[in-house]
This record gives sequence, structure tokens and C-alpha cells, in this order.
Amino acid sequence: MFKTTLLAAATLLAVSTQVQARNLEFCTALSESVGSLAELRDSGITSGQSFRAMLEAGLNAEMAAELLNLVYIEAKEVSPEELETTSFAICVQEYN
Repeated sequence: MFKTTLLAAATLLAVSTQVQARNLEFCTALSESVGSLAELRDSGITSGQSFRAMLEAGLNAEMAAELLNLVYIEAKEVSPEELETTSFAICVQEYN
């Protein structure tokens, strides 16, 4: 389930046809975002607050909801570091 949600989120973010050349950069950005969101979760920031912040930062609502589902529900017990590392590994595996 974790991998499926992450892949759905990654698919929504991958808009360039030159993904091959930018995979590392893309996967790094995605995994860092997931890790940062988990840090916010662990510091007591609610999913609603995170959702509003992501929308204000320009992320579309569907993508924000996917990330919230991953971090706040599916992987709620996973540390930010582990989420970031796992997200990066799954992304690189899928897009390389």
C-alpha cells in the first residue's frame, strides 16, 4: 500500500517528458518533501494545517491529499528519516 501511494504521488508530480535525465533530482525532491512532511507530522502539525500549507505553496489538492494519506495515515508510525530513504529508493527503482 505504501509503495502504491508513493507511486501515485510520484506520477502526479512527473510532468516532464525528460524524466530520465531528471530522475535523481525529481526523486530527491519527492523524498525530501515526504521526509519534511513527516517531520511536521511528528512535531504536532495537523494534517489540515499541512494540507493548507501545501496548497498555499502551490501544490494541487490531489497531490497534497496523496502525500497526506501516505505520511499521516499509511506510514504514520514510520520515522521521517525512514520515510525519506524509502521514498527515494522506491522512486529511483521505478523511474530509472
